[in-house]
Amino acid sequence: MTDESLIRQDLYAIEPSFVIPAPCPYDDTQGATTQLVLAYDEVKRAKARGKRIDTLVYTFYFGARLSTASGPERTAARREYDGYFIRAATRIYYLFEPHGVEQIYRTEHTRILKISISELRELRELKESKDSKDSIDRKEFID
Repeated sequence: MTDESLIRQDLYAIEPSFVIPAPCPYDDTQGATTQLVLAYDEVKRAKARGKRIDTLVYTFYFGARLSTASGPERTAARREYDGYFIRAATRIYYLFEPHGVEQIYRTEHTRILKISISELRELRELKESKDSKDSIDRKEFID
């Protein structure tokens, strides 16, 4: 299977149905730099322990904070963190945000490297196809 089809499979996964996600490592009262450092430190810890899911979850939190960063904050982050990681965090957040961090716990194949090297066009298609299916599912549920 291709990376794209494996990621798609993960986006459609429904088990486990109930997950308790790791808490966000930062809170809204902290500055952007501190928030990014805290999330990145958790990514490094999870990666060192070989915890794929935790690595993805904390990368998601990093991407979430980066998505609301101001221009100067983004510029500072680009200087501080590797471009590969910034790209991966942005893409992971972009893919999983509509479905929540809980969906990451249902993944089996998704890894930071797969997300980082995937073509942006492929990721957009994955996100759009999942969004469309969710809209259809919600409509069927309501009707």
